[in-house]
Amino acid sequence: MSSSEMGTDAACDATLEELNKGFTFADAVRTGNLASQLGLACAHFIMFGGPGENQKTFREELENIDRLEDSVVFAFTGIRILPETGIFKRTNKEGLISGGRSLLKRELGTGELGTGKLYVTAPSSTDV
Repeated sequence: MSSSEMGTDAACDATLEELNKGFTFADAVRTGNLASQLGLACAHFIMFGGPGENQKTFREELENIDRLEDSVVFAFTGIRILPETGIFKRTNKEGLISGGRSLLKRELGTGELGTGKLYVTAPSSTDV
């Protein structure tokens, strides 16, 4: 084994809690540091725009990412909403999607399921 990929998903405790991750950002930093001490390259995948994110947590996440030493960070926006997942249930509860709405689309000409809907929080200027 020469590397590890971590589904860190968020870079502050508030957004990790909203995602029900079950660990803190300090845990992610510690795990990354242990991987580095073992000579393993470490990648953290961080999503922006997730549940509970606002301008304050966004700034905190940007600052916290600097604490991930000897790591590469893959940052992206949004969470893919797949049927019967926690984010699916949340979006239904929040009225963002309706239960009967198709979340997946067929790729043209292939019949294969392609990309679906993304959950992205749009923080307002009053979130600070």
